[in-house]
Amino acid sequence: DALLKLTNKLDRLNQPVVLAFWGDHNPWGGDQNSTYKMLGINLKQSTQEGYENYYNTPYVMWANEAAKKIMAKDFSGTGPTISPMYVLPEIFTHAWWKGSQYMQVLQNLEGQVPVFGQKNHYMINGKLTTKPGKSQKKAIKKFDDIQYYMKSNYMMNQKQLK
Repeated sequence: DALLKLTNKLDRLNQPVVLAFWGDHNPWGGDQNSTYKMLGINLKQSTQEGYENYYNTPYVMWANEAAKKIMAKDFSGTGPTISPMYVLPEIFTHAWWKGSQYMQVLQNLEGQVPVFGQKNHYMINGKLTTKPGKSQKKAIKKFDDIQYYMKSNYMMNQKQLK
């Protein structure tokens, strides 16, 4: 009810608004996922179905009429299967915004490796793999290097900023 009230209010605005939200992966299903086992839901992370069942994180992108008009996108239907780190870059792409260098790296990476998973699992071209191709490995390495740089130079030095 609260979300409907919010979107109704945002839809009346003349300014473009895009709202994105997502949840967490599946809820706790009892000790050792007993509820999922009882229901016959595959959570074996070595299989594509089980991996998707275990880690799937639904997301929603909603836009008011003003944003739909500007972006020429209706924001209906099912979006691509992506890691949550790509939700904001998706919005930037639809808005034709370039964004920061980091945002551009994410936009580029999304096209090559749409899903980053646990234990070096990736979803590439709709298939779960632990062995990305040469170009994907290069993109993953570049992203890892950028993450390391950001963490080393910004996150670890927060005490110095105070």
